[in-house]
Amino acid sequence: MEGDREVCDGFAPNPCVSYTNCTGSAFIANWTEVCCQPMAVKNTRYAMLSVIGLVGIVGTVCNIITISTFIYLYFFAERIKKKFGHEFAMVKDPVFFLILHLSFCDLLYCIFGLPSYWIVHYHGYFPYSEEMCKYSAFTRNVLAYADFNTLALISAYFAWRRRCGRSYKIDNGWRPALPAILCVWIFCISLTCVPFFGFCGHFGYDSVQGRCHIICSRGHIIEAVGVGLPSLVVVVSYSFLYINLAKLQKMEKQEIVLSGTDPHRFGSGTAFSCCCCLIQLGCYYKPCQATEDGETGRQRKAVMILTICYVVFILPHSIFELLPSTISDRALISVLVHAWFWFMYIVNFLKERNTTPVYGSVRNDRVEMQ
Repeated sequence: MEGDREVCDGFAPNPCVSYTNCTGSAFIANWTEVCCQPMAVKNTRYAMLSVIGLVGIVGTVCNIITISTFIYLYFFAERIKKKFGHEFAMVKDPVFFLILHLSFCDLLYCIFGLPSYWIVHYHGYFPYSEEMCKYSAFTRNVLAYADFNTLALISAYFAWRRRCGRSYKIDNGWRPALPAILCVWIFCISLTCVPFFGFCGHFGYDSVQGRCHIICSRGHIIEAVGVGLPSLVVVVSYSFLYINLAKLQKMEKQEIVLSGTDPHRFGSGTAFSCCCCLIQLGCYYKPCQATEDGETGRQRKAVMILTICYVVFILPHSIFELLPSTISDRALISVLVHAWFWFMYIVNFLKERNTTPVYGSVRNDRVEMQ
């Protein structure tokens, strides 16, 4: 490490310059492999390789399980109904396809996004061409933006569905979901093309943070639109849903006091909640236990968990991207923030399981259980 400091002594990377010599296009022996990453990044090399490897493997397995389960539920709904006596109305709802798309985005990021980070941390520079560096960063950003905007779509849909009440009817959920998913991809690709063609920042090897990324401080504008805006939608939507459920729970408690009966006993929410474990665990059916606060209380807690998870894992990353590139210890902060942020691709698997009771809080048609 001391030798590295001597070789790189006096080198101050420009945050608005893509260092071609830190890629395979212009490799400089005895300099590139030691000066293309700040010392703070190199000191955490083994920790970062472990974190990226763990998140990539676990995230890939979890999302494959989720996608396989959802596909099974959709194509074998009749078989499940005959064998287990349960019908899942969720497979006819747009949110079913949005959650499936979210898992698909997570899977693609784990397969195509994380390896580009792992390669840089392993070699200390990007061993392939500069063009490959740009395309890998482009692909990674498109997948990340698609992930964030799908989360925003799901949360906005829940809030809108709760607002519509009984006026909304479920019918062939893939029809409204497909145009929404196409719009997400068109928006994310278009947004990422802005720095790709150099209109606002540009892609390249960022020697300040030691990775292929959007170069120059103007790139934070793209991050604000691609990450900040959907994050705001998620927090606002789930906050609206949480407040709405809190009011509903208060009214139900008053009904219990006045009538002496449990309004959840024969409600559609309870019927659907009994299916919550099957959504993510294939054919294993296990009835969910009623909570002390009733079904609405359980749904309210699920919304709160979703919101807290999102804020805890996304907020540090969003704040970091808005920080100026000249801030001291930016490289070390980048390592810590991204290591924490990547765990979201595992947590999303758990959040998707929590989506089921949230869905039960916004639907109004009865789920028949025969």
